[in-house]
Formats: sequence, C-alpha cells, structure tokens
Amino acid sequence: MIIYQPIITLNFALPDDEWMVLRDPLVSSLKFDFIYFEKLFTTYNSLQFSPVNTLWYALIYKINGFDAYWYHVGSFGLHCVNIYFIYKLICRLLSDLDHNIASLVAAQASIIWAVHPLNVETVVWISSSKMLLMTSFGIYSLLMILEFFRNRKFIHYMLAILSFIAANLCKEQAVLFPVFIYAIIFIYPGKQLQINRSRMAIETLPFLILSVVFGLLAAHAQHTAIGQDAPLSNYPLVERLFFSFYCLIFYLAKTILPMNLHYHYDYPMKPGEPLPLILYLFPAITAAIAWGIFYIVKKSKNRLTYFLFTLFTIIHLALCLQIVPLNRPAMLADRYMYLPGVGIWVVLVMYFHERRNVIMKFRFLKTAAVLLGVVYLFFLIYTSHQLVTNWQTLNRNHL
Repeated sequence: MIIYQPIITLNFALPDDEWMVLRDPLVSSLKFDFIYFEKLFTTYNSLQFSPVNTLWYALIYKINGFDAYWYHVGSFGLHCVNIYFIYKLICRLLSDLDHNIASLVAAQASIIWAVHPLNVETVVWISSSKMLLMTSFGIYSLLMILEFFRNRKFIHYMLAILSFIAANLCKEQAVLFPVFIYAIIFIYPGKQLQINRSRMAIETLPFLILSVVFGLLAAHAQHTAIGQDAPLSNYPLVERLFFSFYCLIFYLAKTILPMNLHYHYDYPMKPGEPLPLILYLFPAITAAIAWGIFYIVKKSKNRLTYFLFTLFTIIHLALCLQIVPLNRPAMLADRYMYLPGVGIWVVLVMYFHERRNVIMKFRFLKTAAVLLGVVYLFFLIYTSHQLVTNWQTLNRNHL
C-alpha cells in the first residue's frame, strides 16, 4: 500500500524496540538448538511471555542482522495477511447468516479497517508485531474451528488448537478468542450450527482451559518481571470503572473520527487525586449510545449480525478497558483497537447496506452518500499516510 511506503525509511524506536529486539540475546542467537528453544519457552521477556514473537524477531535477524527495514517489511506483510484472514472471517460469518452481499460487506469493511489510522501504530512500531502475530494466529484459529463445525474434519480442529496456542504465545489478549467462539455457538443462526450446540460447546472447552492457563501465565510474567503491581492497581475499582467508560467512548470516537492520535495517552490524574468531573459523564454517554443503537436495530432483520460483531469488539477490547490491571504505563493505546475495530466496521457497513434502499430513492441522497464515502476513505488514507510519514517525529524516541 502507498500508505505504508514510508516505513522503509524508519528506524527502531525507543524504549521498547531496544529491550524487546536489540538487547535480547535470544534475537541475535547464532543457532537454533535445543538449549535455545528451551530458554525461549521457559523465560519471560520483561513484561510478557511471548516466545513466538521473539522467534519472529530472530528469524528476521537472520536476513540482515538488526536492519530495521526488514522488521518493518515483516510487520507490513503480517498486516496484509491479517487483511485477508479478516475478510475471510467476515465472509464466513455473514454467509452463514444468509447475507447475499456477504462478500461486498466483507470487502468494504476489510478495506476501511486496512487503511484506518488507528492501525498505523501496530504496523509501524516494530514492538507491536506481537499484536500482528496474535491476530494472524487468532483469526486463523477462528476460521479453522468454524470449518471444523461445518465439516467435522479433525485436522481443522487440530489446526484451530495449534493456532490458538501460537496466538497466546504472542500476546495475552489472545485468551479472549474462546469467548467469541461461544458467542458464535449460541448466537449464530447459521444452518450448520442449529444442531449439536451442546456438543460444540464441549469441543470448545479445551480452548477455554488453555485461556485460563495462559492468562495465569501472563499475570505471573507481568508481576514477576517487574516485581510490583501494575500502575492501574493504584486506582480504586470505582475509579477504574469510570476509566473503562471513558476508554470505550474514546476508542469508539477515534474509530469514527481518527484525529489527534498520539503514541502515548496519560492517565487523567495521579493516584489519590480526585476524579476529573468530566469522567462522571461517560457512563451516561455510554448508556445513551447503547440505548440509541438498540432502538435503531431492535426491529432490524440484521440485528443478530449487529449483536455478534458488537460482541466481537467488546470481547477483544475487554482487557484494555482498564478494569483488569495490566502492567502498562499508558491508559490508552491506538494499537488496542487493531483487532476490535473490525467489529465496528462490519456493523456500520451492514447498516449502510440496510438503509441503501431508502437512500437510493432520492437522487441527491445517493450522490451525497457516494461523495461522503469517497471523501471519508481518502481522509483515512491521507491521515494514515501522514502518521506513517511523521512516525519518528510523533514518537520522538528513535535510534
């Protein structure tokens, strides 16, 4: 893509690229032997347990050492793979929901997601490759488990399990994929899933058990590596609940209108300080938006589609809403919307197609809709390109 062409001129970024890539001896190891893999899969990398991500860095290192060009090319390649996987997932879910425009909706939602400015940080920042890898393995796992539910071939079940394990060995947010599998099982009205739902729920239990294991491992890695609790744990639960509503609205607003994006978003106040008055408004804002959406779609023939993909967003964003204390220095991050953003765009594109017949009745509305769509797409492309081009300036910490 033209959007990401400037990445070939970018270097490594401080501080994370330094300790995750440049100073990790497992990345620059001369050989891959038993001792190497034993250490790779039995040690924590500071905040996290992500051996597959470290192995990814090591494989790229074999090309030309610590050449940032190849690391950026690798990240862009993963993003392209994810675009394809997400397109296939949307097609599969919408096709089984009997949408005759499944391919069109999937293509449009995937394109908007692919060029969205919120995804720039994930693709451009080398240290965010774990999010890219987790998405690749996680979405592939979903595709394989859906294929297994359809044709009952054991090979697809094993591929789903192995891909899910690999996703968890990249990033801790992967533990949420089984929750969405259960959402598919019990909400999905596809013909293949109208029988034996109980059997499929039991077959998904290994995924849930693995999630618990990897979740505990991730929590232990964060606490052991740092030796102290996450910064968020210094805030009372009540304050964290207000943070969660603020984060939810922030991510929704930035998805629709991605302006003033930044690589770091501070907490609104220090521990012990009073909660800013404006944060008290966000629970009401969230409730108003939820009620409005419910009122609009409650009688829609596509309401199950809206519900399923809304859950997709909420489930995959759950660990980033500041209720569960994770050891992160910032309250918000653009990269946390990399995977959750998919659900929002499927819902919006589906709603546009649902209202298309009304729009087409009026020529001026049809023209306005086309112009607005083209202008908005170019706005996303331009904004993303500017973020990539100015990444070094925005980050201010490059080698």
